[in-house]
Amino acid sequence: NLLRAVIGTSAGTGTAEGVERLIVLETNIDDMSPQVAGYLMDKLLSAGALDAFYTPVQMKKGRPGVLLTVLTDTEKKDGLLEVIFSESTTIGIRAYEVDRHCLERKAAKVKTLYGIIRVKLALREGRVMNVQPEYEDCKAAAEKKSVPLKKVMDAAREAASKLR
Repeated sequence: NLLRAVIGTSAGTGTAEGVERLIVLETNIDDMSPQVAGYLMDKLLSAGALDAFYTPVQMKKGRPGVLLTVLTDTEKKDGLLEVIFSESTTIGIRAYEVDRHCLERKAAKVKTLYGIIRVKLALREGRVMNVQPEYEDCKAAAEKKSVPLKKVMDAAREAASKLR
């Protein structure tokens, strides 16, 4: 028989820049009405879930079901567990910690042939990794100028590429 104890601190505390320590809650469900599933999703997001989604899964005896996955911070875990237990048919929920790596986000406005469009920039170490035009701005410009929405979105991305 042997017992070993190690005293120290964990290196993976989620303190690195752009890294958050979060909790994943998940459960498999095969006996819940789709109407209840939609209601549950709304309740989870209203209760502060950072993300929530269903994935189709095959349950025992070949039954179709869903895997409910909820992403939350530690402080909201108990409240979200309560929502899942009270609003779904599950009798068990798995919970585990995960690290989430996030890009820095920055908002900008760009000038296009169709007007000023807001864009969201996602950056990593100062480099632009992704550009996403604001849908509502693009939609309004497309309708005003009678051009396809994708044309306005492409113009906004092109204008944003010059910000790099």
